[in-house]
Parts: sequence; C-alpha cells; structure tokens
Amino acid sequence: MTQEQIEKLMQFILDQQSKSLQLQAESDKRREEFEVSTKNKMDFILEQQAKSAEVREEFEISTKNKMDFVLEQQAKFEISTKNKMDFVLEQQAKFEISTKNKMDFILEQQAKHEIEIQDLRAKGEESTKNLKEAVASLNKSIEKVSAQAEQGRHEMREAVEALISNGEDIRNITKQLTMAVIGINKRVKKLEHKAT
Repeated sequence: MTQEQIEKLMQFILDQQSKSLQLQAESDKRREEFEVSTKNKMDFILEQQAKSAEVREEFEISTKNKMDFVLEQQAKFEISTKNKMDFVLEQQAKFEISTKNKMDFILEQQAKHEIEIQDLRAKGEESTKNLKEAVASLNKSIEKVSAQAEQGRHEMREAVEALISNGEDIRNITKQLTMAVIGINKRVKKLEHKAT
C-alpha cells in the first residue's frame, strides 16, 4: 500500500470518526432535547394531575356541600311536613269533636221536641175528650132544660087555663103562677150553672 493510499485511508478514518463524533453529538443533543421534552411533559402531566386532584377535591367538597344542603333541606321539609300533618290532624280532631257535640245537641233537642210533641198530643187528645164530654153534658143539660121549660110552659098553660076557666080565686092562681115561674127560673138557673 502506498503512502498516498495510507494517507487517504487515514483521512477516511478521520472523516468517519469525525462523522461518528458528529452523529454522537447530534444523538446526545437529541437525547438531551428528548429528556428535556420528556421532563417537561412529565412536569405538565404531574401539574395536570395535581390540578385534576385539586379540581376533584373541590368537586368532592362542592358535592358534599350540596349533599349536606340537600339533606338539610330535606330534613327541614320533613319537619315542616310533619308539623303541617300534626296541625291538620289536630284540626280534624277538633272538627270531629265539634261535629260530635253538635250532633249530640241536635239529637238531644230532637228527643226533647219529640217528648214535647207527645205531651202536646196527649194533652190535645185529653182536651178533645174533655171538650166532647163537656159538649155531651151541655147537650144533656140543654135537653133537660128544654124538657123542664116545656113542663113549665105546660104548667103555665094549665094555670092560665085554670085562671080563665075558674075566675074565682085570682089571687091564689096568681100566687101559684108566680111560684111556678120562680121555680122554673130556679131550675133553669141551676141547669145553666151546671152546664157552665
């Protein structure tokens, strides 16, 4: 191998070493850039994870607060509903008691009215019976008075006829006639007094 060939070979080797070093440098640079980029990405990912954890924590706190608020409102609603139900039941009980008292009062008044009506009916029947008896008694009295009046008229007629026919003792006849009239009047007054 000639000197020239050796020099060319050495030059070639040097060139290859230079290229190899250059490639190594570029490779190191790219690795460094990759590591920096990877580190940046990891930092970004960790930062995003931290933010995500923070957001999750805030979300959980917000959700817990909302749940606490919902439970509190539900408890208030249940208490309010229970109070309203208690009030409604209390008012219903009062209404039922008032209605029962009114019904008892109405039944009591109705019973009293029925008793009063029965008493009035009995008194009316008794009054009717008494009135019928009084009318019957009055009719009997009137018949008796009529009979006695007829008898008195007959006696007066006889007395008058005796006065006319005899014409003797006018004073005695007048006296008899007067006594007969007085007796008739007394009997009539007695009968009228009994009838009243």
